[in-house]
Amino acid sequence: MSLGLAGRATAAVGIVTGLLAIGLELVSGGGNYVEDGTAVAFLVITLSLASHFPAEIGSDLRGAAFGAAAFGYFLFVPATFAFDDLGSLGAAGWLGLCAVLIPVGYWMLRADEAGHAPALASSSRPTLDANLALVLVGLVLVVVGVWLDAFDGSESFWSRSIPLGLLMLVLAALNALLAAWGAAASDTGVLVAATTFGLVEFAWVTTAFEQFDQLGAGGWVEAFGGLFLLVGVLAARRAAAAVPSAAAAPSAVAQ
Repeated sequence: MSLGLAGRATAAVGIVTGLLAIGLELVSGGGNYVEDGTAVAFLVITLSLASHFPAEIGSDLRGAAFGAAAFGYFLFVPATFAFDDLGSLGAAGWLGLCAVLIPVGYWMLRADEAGHAPALASSSRPTLDANLALVLVGLVLVVVGVWLDAFDGSESFWSRSIPLGLLMLVLAALNALLAAWGAAASDTGVLVAATTFGLVEFAWVTTAFEQFDQLGAGGWVEAFGGLFLLVGVLAARRAAAAVPSAAAAPSAVAQ
């Protein structure tokens, strides 16, 4: 079996375990994702679209990014319980983490196709264009949101769980490093931004749509921050892809 085929198989395992996690016990004593319709919708949609990667339908990176978003969403509860209360996690809490196999599978495919892992940096230094500015605004909101009320009248994400707050800050720092390195639009940049998006959208998804009044300032700030970050990265990716095409046009005319 080639490394690329193994990567697609690995991603398929991540998708299956993610779908199984939706209906299983999330924490000891009850509770699961099925009880929240918007959570089910978010996970089913992202995992279904992630299946395009192992099925070789459309863009492999797009499928892997949807899987990374699902993985980020699944990260929220385990991070909240880490580290002293991990024993309270049910099967869904652990199986959901296996969704990381989706982006891992993509890395395996890229390593097989290119002979190395996806490039982390571009050949040009980043410039302060609209896309990078949107990424930076998103990162600022993600960092600020860690210290604000997660839900209305409740404690902040940091106060609820230091490991969760640290995870948000680490992902924000990783996104910032990729942007500073000129790699925000790389494969790695897209997957990290998608994972961050899935994690910080958790509070918003769990309160949508009839319970938005329960969402605190931090929940709103994190939701918009994750959205701005992902949109900025995807826009930068699209702009970067258009550069070679524009450069090739004069050459074709000259010939």
